[in-house]
Amino acid sequence: MFADCPIGPRDGDIGVLRGFTIADTCARFLRASGRAVLFSVAFDSFGPAVEMEARRSGTAPREWVGRRCEQMRSRFEALGYSCDWERALIASDSECYRWTQWLFLALLERDLIYRGETQWLMRIGRYVAESERGLEALTGWDAAAIDSQRAVTDRIDGVEIRASTFGAGELTVFTPHAEAVAQATFVAVSPAHPEIELWASDPEVAKQVAAMRGETRHPDGNGAERAPLAVTGALATVPGVAGIIPIVVTPLVDARFGATAVLGIPELDPTDRAIADRLPPPAGAAWKTSSSGSTPRPAARYRMHDVAVSRPGAWGAPVPLIDCPACGSVRVPLEDLPVRLPDDLLIAGEEDIPLATRADFHDCACPGCGGPARRETDTIDPRLDRMWMWMALCVPAERRSSAMFSDPEQARWLPVEQAVSPVDGAACMFERRLLAGIMQDLGQLPSLPNREPFSRALLHETIRVDDAAIGESQGDGLDIDGLLTQAGGDAVRLAMLCGAAPGRAFRWSEEPVRRCRRFLQTLHAFAEPRLREWAQVSERPPEQASIDASQELRKRLALWCVVANEKVTMQLERLETHRAAHNAMLLLTRIQDFESRVSEHGELGAPDREAIVAALLLLLRLSAPLTPHIAEELWSAAGNAVPVSEAGWPTLSRPARSIAA
Repeated sequence: MFADCPIGPRDGDIGVLRGFTIADTCARFLRASGRAVLFSVAFDSFGPAVEMEARRSGTAPREWVGRRCEQMRSRFEALGYSCDWERALIASDSECYRWTQWLFLALLERDLIYRGETQWLMRIGRYVAESERGLEALTGWDAAAIDSQRAVTDRIDGVEIRASTFGAGELTVFTPHAEAVAQATFVAVSPAHPEIELWASDPEVAKQVAAMRGETRHPDGNGAERAPLAVTGALATVPGVAGIIPIVVTPLVDARFGATAVLGIPELDPTDRAIADRLPPPAGAAWKTSSSGSTPRPAARYRMHDVAVSRPGAWGAPVPLIDCPACGSVRVPLEDLPVRLPDDLLIAGEEDIPLATRADFHDCACPGCGGPARRETDTIDPRLDRMWMWMALCVPAERRSSAMFSDPEQARWLPVEQAVSPVDGAACMFERRLLAGIMQDLGQLPSLPNREPFSRALLHETIRVDDAAIGESQGDGLDIDGLLTQAGGDAVRLAMLCGAAPGRAFRWSEEPVRRCRRFLQTLHAFAEPRLREWAQVSERPPEQASIDASQELRKRLALWCVVANEKVTMQLERLETHRAAHNAMLLLTRIQDFESRVSEHGELGAPDREAIVAALLLLLRLSAPLTPHIAEELWSAAGNAVPVSEAGWPTLSRPARSIAA
């Protein structure tokens, strides 16, 4: 099980808790169904949100994070989340960010990280298409989650054709205008194309292309007349195009189609027209030749850009590189990781970048020559933390120092059975999938079916909070701790589950909490005396309570129990938590109705009382994933020695004469 847990100043709000409530409900259901479940939490504790709050409060970021994590854990426990706290981790702990630095260096060594104009960037172009194609195998993902992953890639459909170049072999070119291939007048290649050197062999062109690859900005079509453009002098023949056309290099390709090569068709595309206006006129008779052979085939390209993995902020894992006057950029040796943040780090003003002003941090000796050198003072963007930290939950805490990415427990727990993430985290989910593919190629993850790390995924919507629910005294956020104290964890938890389907947003107010609290009070008032009486007078253990269906009303109650069992089971399997909660609550109404109808004909007999107990015990087992506190309390009141969380998931059949709890 995996769910996101950022801990910025507004994180941990009711919307974030909704995702964890859904995830914990699923984890409890799977455990009860006999599955081995690992459900823990990785606190996303780096980044500008924490810097801002530390600056505002005048506290050290480390101190603020420590208090925030304790507050979050207290909320989680009040809500009954069944987290394995021994496996929990915090991004800003040095033993955790040591592996962020290790991963940075591993990707850098394989040219998957490169230096841009102002930041370090992660090359993702070669993996985007693979990750998008992998969506077809994600049969356990709901349609909305799949669509969100496709949207992230910003896919463009079209055709591709194999063109020939003079002295540089074939070049596959793309166009979204399949019907207008014949109108192409040039080929534009991205400076990030994996074979760019073949068409940029001229030293002057190579220099221009190198400058383009250092750009972190991706100019759009509106800046086509000013965007970098290198005329390579190389020529191509394209099947269907009457002539030889020039090959140019420009980052405009990246902005529109990704790291690829495209046909320029000025008559249809304003950006292509702006590029064509900057090209020299064609030279002589050579332009009158034609080519044929390859036919266009359906293809797609992706506008998703390389990912920034560094930032100039102070609160993040330090970039593990050293600038040496003699050796240049030198990697920190793996045995010297982690490069630690100062324990007394403070962030004073808006423009304060403490690492750049701390000689005790940035002054060091070069690992290569031993001479004086300077550490990089940028930090790794928390985006990279979020890409990998979910993997760390698979590894027992005591083994993380030596084998974070090669522990045998990874093979046991991967792929993740169920991921739960906010709908605005679609890009983050895509990047996690993408990094999992890279890590498998690096031999740092076990081979996963279809190379996918998440078997199932749910992207949930947020909860909107009315001003009336916040109150003037609370400023800009709902008082979660006050709400939990006043209403209780089960009532808040049930209100989050009942509000709407996970894929739909809903508006938070006091009314759903009051309604859920009333239900729980009614459940306790009805069930507690009946279960306690059974525990005192029955000579049989509670699990032997059953419904004798030989009488019509008891048979109807037995059928209601079977229907509730079937519906709640199916709905929890589908993570339709709102419907599961509704049907569990409805079963209490059915049980009360049974008692009322029987009482109309006289006093309850022993079989009737036993039937009520059996139905209530079933209700508690069905409710345990939804409202664990009250389910456990009432289950114990019935005299059960084994906790309801360990009682297993009920499976009932249609009644013949009796049905057991």
